[in-house]
Amino acid sequence: MLRQLLIVIVLFVAMMQAPTFMGLHAEGFDPTAMVAFGFIVLAAYTLGEMAEHAHLPHITGYLLVGIVCGPHFLGLLSPEVVQQLKLVDILAIALIAMEAGAALELDTLRKQWRGVLSLTSMMVGLCLLAGIGFAVATSGILPFAHLDFLTGQPWSFVVAIGLLFGVMMLAASPPVTMAVIHETKSKGTYTDTLLTSVIIN
Repeated sequence: MLRQLLIVIVLFVAMMQAPTFMGLHAEGFDPTAMVAFGFIVLAAYTLGEMAEHAHLPHITGYLLVGIVCGPHFLGLLSPEVVQQLKLVDILAIALIAMEAGAALELDTLRKQWRGVLSLTSMMVGLCLLAGIGFAVATSGILPFAHLDFLTGQPWSFVVAIGLLFGVMMLAASPPVTMAVIHETKSKGTYTDTLLTSVIIN
């Protein structure tokens, strides 16, 4: 653990100094992106290990590193560097989709299709209703809670925005679900039904 922390500190210092060496490379190449990627991977791994000692899933540490190092918090990763790491993002999405597809077992789907269908329908229905309810509540009906862009708008617009809110609330993450299931070594009907519903969703 100490060695990992030292590596993270060294990479952090290197990332701060990387802009100094930008002039040594071809135009358009930013060495900060690669140093930042190495820093993020090691920092996330280290914080993931620390999260395990606090009896939390590793992914908690990964998420915290992304939030803290991102351009909207400490700003260690500038928007330009985040843009340059887009290729890694695209590759990760492809791998996540492949892993989610591999986790979807047809035998489980055949046996538990009623439970999966009810859970998925309930998730979709409740999220859409909650989204519409939130949009209606913040459209000016409640004086103490309103959104300016919804105030005074026709009901069709408010409902459309509510449906958009609902779709955003529906966003479930198969890799997060799979990570927690693998770490907790959960097995059983509930776990299979939940994972299948998240993947289908």
